[in-house]
Amino acid sequence: MEQSQDFLTTLQGAVQQKYAHTANITVPKLKENFHSLESNFRSLLSLCQRKGILREDPYKKERQISEVQAPRDEMFQESYKEDELAIRLSEFDSQLDFLNHYTSFALETMNLKELKSLVSMVRFIRWTEFSTNSTKPTTRLLAEVLEKIRKGSDSMAAGAVNSSLNQCAKNAKEVTEALKQITNLKREEYKLEIRERILSQWDMGTAMPHDLFIKEVKRAYTGAGFIQPFYGELVEEIYQEDFDESREDFRKKVFSRLEVPQRQVAEPVKQDVLKEMLLDALRALGNASRHLEISVQKLKENSAILENRPRSFMERFREWIIQLSSGKAKDIVYEVEFIDITTSAHTTRQIQFSSFIANLDRKARLLTGIINKQSSAYQKLRMADEDQLYTLLEKNLSDLIEIHKNLDALDTFFKSEVSRLNRDQIRGIKNELSAIKNNIHQASQRKHEYIAKREEIEQLRKLGISPVSGGSTGSPGAPSSSGTAPPTGPPV
Repeated sequence: MEQSQDFLTTLQGAVQQKYAHTANITVPKLKENFHSLESNFRSLLSLCQRKGILREDPYKKERQISEVQAPRDEMFQESYKEDELAIRLSEFDSQLDFLNHYTSFALETMNLKELKSLVSMVRFIRWTEFSTNSTKPTTRLLAEVLEKIRKGSDSMAAGAVNSSLNQCAKNAKEVTEALKQITNLKREEYKLEIRERILSQWDMGTAMPHDLFIKEVKRAYTGAGFIQPFYGELVEEIYQEDFDESREDFRKKVFSRLEVPQRQVAEPVKQDVLKEMLLDALRALGNASRHLEISVQKLKENSAILENRPRSFMERFREWIIQLSSGKAKDIVYEVEFIDITTSAHTTRQIQFSSFIANLDRKARLLTGIINKQSSAYQKLRMADEDQLYTLLEKNLSDLIEIHKNLDALDTFFKSEVSRLNRDQIRGIKNELSAIKNNIHQASQRKHEYIAKREEIEQLRKLGISPVSGGSTGSPGAPSSSGTAPPTGPPV
């Protein structure tokens, strides 16, 4: 058999090196860019909705997603193309949300089928070829919609559109390149596994005829315990690399695809850089304070409308009995409904409204202190170490995500509970919810950038390269360099 043992050994080493580089460098960058793509795309979608150009998708909360799949991209029917565009963009937004928050991005579990789905999903909108002349229906219609804003009188909105489009194009390009690198690795892993589990068991002195080789590999494949489908084109490549007269040329192409880029010597990374990344993430969260304050005011008004509605004699009598027996006024408690976006399961939960509003006020003041450079809270942040900042970021991210869920549920509750006569008086908080969610995504993105930078620094240390000037790790409160896990410690 013409399969060279030297080639196989070299190939195994190249795959291992490529795997390490992909797991430590490529995959974290892929995750960063997917988070950034979601944030920038949501900014565009939110702007279109605020301008009244696109409506919100009424079925968004009912959509159940179990795997990554690009939305449909066929031609629109002219009579309701704007509505269909809104639904497709909402589906794309849900796919990005599922991808970023419910997908592990574990390199060991990625397979060629899933990678193909990811590529299709990213190319659903051709960000790098974004034009009103695009051959892709959804891209073309979205470009036409955004063109109305870009040519409108609102120069600030036009600038926001241009900035988001540029960022989406940048993110999509880097995501596509990362997926290409991962796909190259997975293709070579697949071929190497066939060589090790099938071809290594064969004892052949001469090359097997092409058609017979493909047939025999396929026959052995079924009983070899492979999980992935049989890819004939990859088996064809094995034949070319092992038996073709130009196999040396084919092998050079294999090693070219597995080549790990040489790391350039960068400027020393100071510990303050990592700390500043965490402060930047906290400032992104701090920007939600104003939206929380507006939400508090609107919810108070909505509650007053609901509580002042006409009540039956029995309702008023029960409230009087409760107040008489407890000696204090009845707490306002609302039973609201929550929907799990992954399972579409409906659950109900009671919210102590007065306590919730009081906690919301406190959280808004805390976040305001984070972005107010003259506040004592801000000065404490500047003096805190990396452990404390990371813990504070994690806690406030978690708090704000839970607050967002409760605000969304209360918004729906008030709109559905009041009578039709009073419904026009209810003040919705959809714009505030969208802005808060965008703040959450921005902070999450910066947190992932921080984690990726820490992991990169740890990899440099393992290679014997000190990323910090003087070889130190910074201040005494800095995280240990013994691992790549994010720091933990007491909150500020």
